[in-house]
Amino acid sequence: MDKNTSERVISLALNLVGSAVYKFVAQIDEAPHVVNCQTLIAWIYRQCGTTVPDLLSEQLYCGIPVESLHTAQKGDWVFTKGRVYNFYDAERARNGVGHIGLVVEDGTVLHASFRARTVVKEPIGAFIGDQNRFRGVYRLPHMQGYF
Repeated sequence: MDKNTSERVISLALNLVGSAVYKFVAQIDEAPHVVNCQTLIAWIYRQCGTTVPDLLSEQLYCGIPVESLHTAQKGDWVFTKGRVYNFYDAERARNGVGHIGLVVEDGTVLHASFRARTVVKEPIGAFIGDQNRFRGVYRLPHMQGYF
């Protein structure tokens, strides 16, 4: 993915704020009008020519772990424990992963919010909430250095 494509990812994501309806079991073919966190991410990247899995449990394995939340960059994915559903895995998600957001600006994450029932942009701290919900930051290998 080149720099122009990477910038398109962020631009497209920002254009979806407030324009989509959240649905817990949204399917990729309903996007961009109806989304959940995982279909939002998959749809954005597909529109920019990069295929990522539809499922959160598979999206978790697309990226390389980032050292800490403080080193998160635009384009990184932030994972948290979900409020309802969680995927568990011995390697990367032994404490449960159930939500994903996209870092779109320094300290800001975009995600499909269950609470707001749409796509929102908010500070990373508000996205994570209780620090016990934080599950990691991941960077797509082909995105590194483009933002």
